[in-house]
Amino acid sequence: MMCLNLRLGMNVVGVGMPRHFIVRHNPQSGKPQMLDVSNNAEPLDRTAAAWMVMSITGMTLEDEHLEPSSKHDIIIRMLHNLLGNAKIEDDELRAARYLETIVAITNAK
Repeated sequence: MMCLNLRLGMNVVGVGMPRHFIVRHNPQSGKPQMLDVSNNAEPLDRTAAAWMVMSITGMTLEDEHLEPSSKHDIIIRMLHNLLGNAKIEDDELRAARYLETIVAITNAK
């Protein structure tokens, strides 16, 4: 997100909805626009985001689910995704590395 912000002058923030990561473009004027980065930057309105969260998790979308994620939270989320992939692939060495990194970053905060 930082690259888009700096290179293009766009105010883009990561939004860690439950089980699905999106971004939100906050223009200088006009309405913020959520984009599904996993689906060709498909625009999302709140109804579509609520449906997505419900279909994936069975949860109701709450306002806090649409708050910007911190850089720390984004890194931890990415590491959890990598950890999950390592577990699926039964790669204990990679899983241990990701878990150690998560612990180190969490304890450093």
